[in-house]
Amino acid sequence: MQAGGVGLALLVTTLAGLATSIGSLLAMAIRPSNRWATTLAMGFSAGAMLLISFVELLPAAAAQFGGGSRGTWLTLAAFLVAFGLAAVADALVPEEPTPAAGGIRPGQVSVRAAAFVAVAIAVHNIPEGMATFFLSLDQAAIGISVAVAVALHNIPEGIAVSAPILAATGSRARAFAYSSLSGLAEPLGAVLAYLVLAPFLSDALFGVLSAAVAGLMVYVSIHQVVPLAHRSELPRPAVIGVLGGMAVMGCSMALLGLTM
Repeated sequence: MQAGGVGLALLVTTLAGLATSIGSLLAMAIRPSNRWATTLAMGFSAGAMLLISFVELLPAAAAQFGGGSRGTWLTLAAFLVAFGLAAVADALVPEEPTPAAGGIRPGQVSVRAAAFVAVAIAVHNIPEGMATFFLSLDQAAIGISVAVAVALHNIPEGIAVSAPILAATGSRARAFAYSSLSGLAEPLGAVLAYLVLAPFLSDALFGVLSAAVAGLMVYVSIHQVVPLAHRSELPRPAVIGVLGGMAVMGCSMALLGLTM
């Protein structure tokens, strides 16, 4: 492998990952005190994660396990184990005060919920970064076109990370930082793959990781993000946000599939 090829592949992967920062900037246009807009953004976060989990990650995991009934059972097992571990970890952490009725305001949204979102999407981005890196390393033209689609795919993920952080802390700087760091998980995955994991990578390993991240994302969505959005007493923007998150993420996934 030529150093130039490795450098280009890493640059392409990094730029694709940092598209989460664009989503973060969009999320920061929302004032945390704006209950309607914040609730909409929280719903968007849940919708994006649910669609990623059920439409992208779980089918990919089943295929990586070899398909058929065996692939389905292994995918289900990894999904349920991750969901259960997330629930156990959540139960072991003391509950924070429940926000009062009247809206999601800075400091009232659970920091724990926001952190779960950021970690789940960052972990989800690691195998995505590996795939982008190896495609770019193999054929630069194909890799660059895939990276463009991945970048579009990452913009709503940036919103999904920033919206809960912004609602939890009221800090735009922190929301931007967490969103950017979640995107940098993609070049991190590329570096790990190139320096450490390349000899050990297997379809089964990617299958376990994909299904496990799906389990974590679904748990966060149904146990944290959606209830917090509805607690604002404005269910309509929450539902609109979920639909919007699914629609935007679905369109970006369709573009990614067509490009590949």
